[in-house]
Amino acid sequence: MYLTREEVEEREETLRKIKIELDQTLQEQRIAKEFGDLSENTEYEASTQRVITLRLKEHEIEEELLGYELVETDKGPRFTIGSYVSVQKLDDKGLPDGEEREFLLSNAGTTRDADVVHLLNELNNKEESVKKKQRLGVNSTLGQAILNGTSGVYTIQTVNGSITYKVTKVIK
Repeated sequence: MYLTREEVEEREETLRKIKIELDQTLQEQRIAKEFGDLSENTEYEASTQRVITLRLKEHEIEEELLGYELVETDKGPRFTIGSYVSVQKLDDKGLPDGEEREFLLSNAGTTRDADVVHLLNELNNKEESVKKKQRLGVNSTLGQAILNGTSGVYTIQTVNGSITYKVTKVIK
């Protein structure tokens, strides 16, 4: 798995928060266990399920951090993992159709990141969304089309027809 320095730091921070939450949940589980009959103890059941979820996520992130290859952000014209790209959907006439969005080209696309944001919100006990850059996965249709390409117009085929995007590399 290829990760940028930023993605490694994000995973390390998430792992740190998971470990803190796990310690707190295990403490809650010990307290709930003192209430007696575990077969009717909803607090104990809830904390047990939370421990399982946290341990699975902890294991997943630890595995990623053991087996990644660090990718430096490429300042050249090609789109590579770690590149920031600006994506603008175009209509049939080649005119902008919707707002321009910025993505980080990454192994992990937006679905996985939505899970991480949800987990971070839970860990931080926040109602508002955690600010994260959106990722464009290299295995997505658009990601596959632009990987190793340069700024320009890309048309991808979907089950509902073709979609055209103007994609520009953003140098940070």
